[in-house]
Amino acid sequence: YLGTRPGVDKGDVEITPDMDAGHVKYMDERPGSHGLFSQEDGIPNMKEVQKELLNHKGLSWRWILSLEEGDAVEMGYTNRKAWEKMVRATMKDAAAAMGISESNLRWVAAFHKKKGHPHVHVMLWEKEPQRKIGELSEGEIRDIKRIFVRELDAGERTRLEAEKTALRDFIRNTATSGILDLAKGEEALTFTGENPGLEPCIAPNTRKELIEKLNE
Repeated sequence: YLGTRPGVDKGDVEITPDMDAGHVKYMDERPGSHGLFSQEDGIPNMKEVQKELLNHKGLSWRWILSLEEGDAVEMGYTNRKAWEKMVRATMKDAAAAMGISESNLRWVAAFHKKKGHPHVHVMLWEKEPQRKIGELSEGEIRDIKRIFVRELDAGERTRLEAEKTALRDFIRNTATSGILDLAKGEEALTFTGENPGLEPCIAPNTRKELIEKLNE
C-alpha cells in the first residue's frame, strides 16, 4: 500500500530526448526507422536497453553513418539488411580503434531510410566503463572512418577485381592463342643446315607477324 497507492512518488526517472535512453527511443521509433539491431541475434528490447543506459555510469558515443542516395543505390545500401551486415562486420574493429575490447563492447543501431541520404544511427558504450576520455583523437577518427569505408566499398572492390581478372585473362588467352597459332604454321621455322641439332630460325614473315602480335 505504501509503495503503490495513487499519488506515491516512485522515483521514476523522466527520460528526455537528450539522454542516451531517449536517443535510443528516437533511433527505434522515428519515422522511417526500421528498428533496433545490435551485436546479438534477434531484436533488442528497447526498454531493457534504456534501463541499461540509465544505470550506465561511463561514457557513450553516438555516430551517424550516411551515404548519398545515388551512392547507396550503386553500392547496394538501400535496406536494413545491407546496413546491418556492414555495421555488424565493423563494430568490433571500430571499437578496438578506441581501445575497447569486443568483450566489453555494447552497441545498438537503427537504419533510417531517409530520402536523399539513407543512414544508420549507432550508439556504443562499454559494459564496464574504462575509457576516461570521450572525445576521439584525429587518429582514432581517421582509423574508424577507414574501417567503415573499407567495408562499404567491399562489394565494389570485389566487382572491380572480377572485371580486372576477366580482362587480364582475355588479353592473355587472346595473345597466347594468336602467337601459338602463328608459331605452329608450317613456314614458321626454318633450319639453316642439315644438322637437326641446330636451332631453327624464325621465318622473316613470321618474325614480322610475331612482333606485331606481341606489341598488340
